[in-house]
Amino acid sequence: MNKRVVRVTREEFETEDGTIYPISPPLTTDMKPEDFQEHYDRACNIIKGIQGSRGNDEDLEELGCGRKNKGRKNCREAQADTTVGD
Repeated sequence: MNKRVVRVTREEFETEDGTIYPISPPLTTDMKPEDFQEHYDRACNIIKGIQGSRGNDEDLEELGCGRKNKGRKNCREAQADTTVGD
């Protein structure tokens, strides 16, 4: 369950626990907290989906970033190493 949005301005929003987050770039229109909540929930779900997909070793291997490539600096370096000379 995502935090409930209690306040929104064009430059920031606040959640029920008192945490204030900046909005960059600023909103172009004023929004009610309940309207902004829909956008916040959607963004949280996208992030959770990305985080969840990182835990799948098969997907990571397919991208050249799995356990076989451990120790390399980044995924691009790992991908380059697997495609050169193949």
